[in-house]
Amino acid sequence: MRLLHSVPISNQSTTFYLPVGQYGSLVVEYDVTTSQGNSMTRASAGNVILNFNNKDVVNVDAEFLNLVGNLYGGVTKFVSNSGGANYMFTPIPLTSWSDSTNILDISENDKCYVKLDFSALSAISASGSVNIYGKSKLGVMNYLHKITSRNIIVSGATTFTDSMLVNNVSQLYLKAPSNVSNIQILKDGETIVDCSVELINNYSDYVHQLESTQSLIAIDFAETKDLREVLGTQISYKYTFTNATTLNQYFSFLEFTQAKAIESKNKTLNKIQSKLS
Repeated sequence: MRLLHSVPISNQSTTFYLPVGQYGSLVVEYDVTTSQGNSMTRASAGNVILNFNNKDVVNVDAEFLNLVGNLYGGVTKFVSNSGGANYMFTPIPLTSWSDSTNILDISENDKCYVKLDFSALSAISASGSVNIYGKSKLGVMNYLHKITSRNIIVSGATTFTDSMLVNNVSQLYLKAPSNVSNIQILKDGETIVDCSVELINNYSDYVHQLESTQSLIAIDFAETKDLREVLGTQISYKYTFTNATTLNQYFSFLEFTQAKAIESKNKTLNKIQSKLS
């Protein structure tokens, strides 16, 4: 892991173009001292965008990226103190959680940047920095791992039903689904979930090795860790709401990149051969 870019928290935002290379991991680190009477929250860290050749691959709040890192047997550190040292570790996923082999391959013909908006955190901070780190890794760029959000806002008790055409959904995440009693999820007409929020939360904690959490529920479409399970074109969902609320949904999906797979595979083979010769 090496530091690629650092800006003072007072900058409020930053856009950084990643150097040419092959990356297995990207991390944003918020390391700040808040002003007297103020403390950092996950929400105050703002938004994170990863853009590859004019396409937003990741465009979600930093809070979600910190929370989702805890689901799969890891620990994404978060420390909050009033008028003192505050810290948040925020991974930017480059691969599906069921696959550790994919990489982000940036060639001389690619443009890839990380864009951060942390103005709310800047307003309550006395000093500190926001840092972007990258970890080099040999591998093959078989796909872009995209993550986007789609909120549902209801004004009272109701049943909300909708569908969206999106290819190769890998996971559906629900952040703190209070005021939701039942969930039904279908993928290409096949029922994946139809049960209470409490049951799916308990199951999510069980399969994702958590002791207990209400912060984030993950519904995996590739629980066998076979990426062929993610193939599909439509997600339908129905939520039973008991009161007015905003439900934060996050969709993780894969966009396969055949040309980049060939290119990155050749690079990897050449690097290995040069080490052996």
